[in-house]
Amino acid sequence: MGLVSKVTWLNNIPAKVFVLLGVMVWVGAYSLLAEPGAIESTSQTSIVGPANRVLPRSFHTLPDFSQYPAGEARKSAFFNYLLPVVGYINTEIATERNQLRQWREAFASQKSLSAQQLDKIAALAEKYQVDEDSLEGQLAVLWRRVDTVPPSLALAQAANESAYGTSRFAVEANNLFGQWCFRQGCGLVPSARQEDASHEVRKFASPVASVRSYMYNLNTNRAYASLRQLRSNLRRNNQAPSGPKLVETLLHYSSRGQDYVEELATMIRYNKLSEFDHQTKLLSGSQSASQP
Repeated sequence: MGLVSKVTWLNNIPAKVFVLLGVMVWVGAYSLLAEPGAIESTSQTSIVGPANRVLPRSFHTLPDFSQYPAGEARKSAFFNYLLPVVGYINTEIATERNQLRQWREAFASQKSLSAQQLDKIAALAEKYQVDEDSLEGQLAVLWRRVDTVPPSLALAQAANESAYGTSRFAVEANNLFGQWCFRQGCGLVPSARQEDASHEVRKFASPVASVRSYMYNLNTNRAYASLRQLRSNLRRNNQAPSGPKLVETLLHYSSRGQDYVEELATMIRYNKLSEFDHQTKLLSGSQSASQP
């Protein structure tokens, strides 16, 4: 069988088949490679998250997705790479949320917390840009912000913003979500930037850092307050947040507005990405984050 025939055969296989097989392989490798270590550094060492789980250092470098034919083969390679990274960052957030849950329960029952607990809450509030003065207010805002992002939403946005990992900004800056920065030299200057504009496309040390920044952006930026409120409401009503449900809150993510939202919704539906929202517990250990 020639090379052209092999490629044609691969293109006839749905992307989700490749992704599911890849996830199964990755989960096995993830368990074998797990070992204690330090939190992510700027070097090429393995990245260690909660429960001493290690994300293999191969994920620290963006693969060359242009080597795959455009279409199902490239899609499956991209989703297969990114899904475990999304799950890993969700693990970090779920760990914080679980700790936050304990503080909320302790405050609700005792109406007071230890000095050490208060210091940790203050640090978390600073990290998530919470300005509330009262402890009760801080805990309430943190509960909306310290939460996971549905994998289908992250996968669709990354695919859309980075052209499945092949865009200039993805390749040269590890930027998978089109995030901007506003300090000269902080990233890459867009070729079509207007003369009076000053923004650049932010450069990240690794694709993992890009995913982490994207989730932090959704969890803190005032432009996505409606996303956080809807996610909180869904949890309160014992409904799991999902990409199809939250995508409507992303009107401000792109200047294209509703057209952008509809395009994401189509990508989620066509590629059946919402199936991965139900695997969050497996990939990110977010059981503690799935409750109201």
